[in-house]
Amino acid sequence: MRMLIVLLLELFLGDPRRFIHPVEVMGGLIVWIENRLYEAFQWIPMRVKGLILLSSVGGLSYWLPRLALEVSFSEDLLWTYFTWTGLGIHSLYRHGSEVSEALMKGPEEARQKLALFVSRDTLTLDDKGIQRGTVESLAENTNDGIIAPVFYLLVGGIPLMMLYKAVNTLDAMVGYKNERYTQYGFFSAKMDDVMNLIPARITGLLLVASALLLGFDWRRALKTMLRDASLHESPNAGYPESAVAGALGIALGGPGAYHGRLKEKPWLGDSLREIEIGDIKRTQSMMLVTAVLGLIPLILVEVF
Repeated sequence: MRMLIVLLLELFLGDPRRFIHPVEVMGGLIVWIENRLYEAFQWIPMRVKGLILLSSVGGLSYWLPRLALEVSFSEDLLWTYFTWTGLGIHSLYRHGSEVSEALMKGPEEARQKLALFVSRDTLTLDDKGIQRGTVESLAENTNDGIIAPVFYLLVGGIPLMMLYKAVNTLDAMVGYKNERYTQYGFFSAKMDDVMNLIPARITGLLLVASALLLGFDWRRALKTMLRDASLHESPNAGYPESAVAGALGIALGGPGAYHGRLKEKPWLGDSLREIEIGDIKRTQSMMLVTAVLGLIPLILVEVF
């Protein structure tokens, strides 16, 4: 029953932005600590400062929900709220639709929409680059925003799910490999890699299954994932991205600008055809089916 309520809230309302959102609290805490720690205590190595940040934000994100659930007058209410805020099905689908709709009007607005949820530089992207960036982000975030949170909810309940969200937020904010964060964000980035090792591979397999159910080329999706996933610089992102690339018969990845520098990234998948705007919708469909498949174990646990 609780999971049904969460699904209804997630699909029809999306993130509860009018209320306190745990990820926004985590983001504010990360900024607050950085403002007081980064330039201070020069004798402390930057990696150690980053470890202090990770331990503080991660520890609070785990223990505060755990304590709240133990003393709450309504455990079901808190469980529902934390699970609702921990999933990103609605917001992820909406981001893809916003970019797709903006592309219909021209690349300028689409670049701005895409820049809201990717780390790459979008100012010089053409239509194909915007489409490719959107598909890649939808694929990768199918893991980060849906399957990984569900996995940790199943394994360790709300506290572990919130710890994952904290680590993922830390990686997004300080895990970039630039001059400021190479050392400071080192442990956050590594922890994010570790926590995504299992979920990313599950996500890849579920995307292959979704390709089968949607009538896409699931065999090529599996073949491409097994062949190309390890080419990605991330130990995890290559699994969902290469699965989608194979299912749709397109190539993802390739050279891109990040923080003002051109990065030569390998191609994932075989370019059997050029990417098109319809591939955003197809990836959204794969994301939704993957979400349903990933939620089945959680629903079964709730029922039985």
